[in-house]
Amino acid sequence: MGLRIEVIPGESFLHKLDARPKFLLFLLITVIVIYFTDPIYVGAIMLAVLLLTRACNISIRKTGVIVKASSPLLIMYGLINVVLGPANTLAAKTPSNILFYLMPVMNWFPVTPQGIVQSVAICIRYAIVVYLLQLVLFTTPVVDIVLALVKWKFPSSLALGTSIGFNFVPVFMNTAASIMDAQACRGWKGLKSGNLADRVRALPVLLVPLFLHGIESAQKIAVAIEAKGFGYNLAKRTYSREIRLRTIDYVTLAVECIIFVVSTILYYTGYGTYMFTYSLLSGLRL
Repeated sequence: MGLRIEVIPGESFLHKLDARPKFLLFLLITVIVIYFTDPIYVGAIMLAVLLLTRACNISIRKTGVIVKASSPLLIMYGLINVVLGPANTLAAKTPSNILFYLMPVMNWFPVTPQGIVQSVAICIRYAIVVYLLQLVLFTTPVVDIVLALVKWKFPSSLALGTSIGFNFVPVFMNTAASIMDAQACRGWKGLKSGNLADRVRALPVLLVPLFLHGIESAQKIAVAIEAKGFGYNLAKRTYSREIRLRTIDYVTLAVECIIFVVSTILYYTGYGTYMFTYSLLSGLRL
C-alpha cells in the first residue's frame, strides 16, 4: 500500500489558515529546531506539534506514517551523529567522558554521553520537520499551495511543477505497488527476501519499469499542458479561486514573529544546547 498525500477536510484553525502563514509556520519551526540541540527543548516542540495535530482532529498515527516509513534512515542518521556529531567529537578529547568505543580493539569511534544526548535531539528535530510537513500537506489543498507560490511571485512554471509533483506522488506510489504485484506473479521474490546482494539485484526489476512509466507519464503531461496553452500571456492570467489574508492569518503572522524573536534571543544567550539535558543527567547520576 503506497503512501498517499491527501487533504483531510476539517474546520480547525490550521484548516482555515491561509497557505502562506501556514508554510511560514513550517519554515519557522524548521529554523527553531535547527537552533536548539537539546532533547528537552525539541521534545517540547514535538509535543506542541502533536497537540496541534489533535486540535485539527487528525490522527497522529496517520500523520506520522512518513516518519515511520523513514525510521531506518532516521536510526542510521542518529547513529552517525552519535559518533561523528560535534558534541561527541569535542567531548571525546577528554578521555574521562568516553563511555566505550565502537571498535574497542583499536580504540576507534569513541561514544560519549554528550554525543548521545545531542544525537537524540537531532533525531527528534528530523522527525519534527518530516511530521510537520505532512501535517501541512494534510490541511492544505494543492491549489492553495500553487496560489501561494504565485502570490509570492514565483514563476508560474515552478508553481505548476509543484502542483504536478504533489499530485503525482500517490500515482507514482500506486504504480510501484502495481509493478511489484505484477513481478511477484512472475516469481519475483521482492525486496525483503534474501541477503543484501539478492535485494540489490532485485532492484532493477522494480526500478526499470517504474522509471519508464514515469518518463511516459511526463511526456503525456507535457503534451496536455501544451494543448491547453500553458505559457501564453502569463502576466494577465486569472484564477477561478483567490486567496486573501484574513484577521486569523495576520494574528498568526504576528505570533510567528514573536516566537522567532524569542527563539533567537534564547539561542544567542546560550539556551537550548545539549548541555542543558546533559547537566540534568549528570546531576541525577551524582
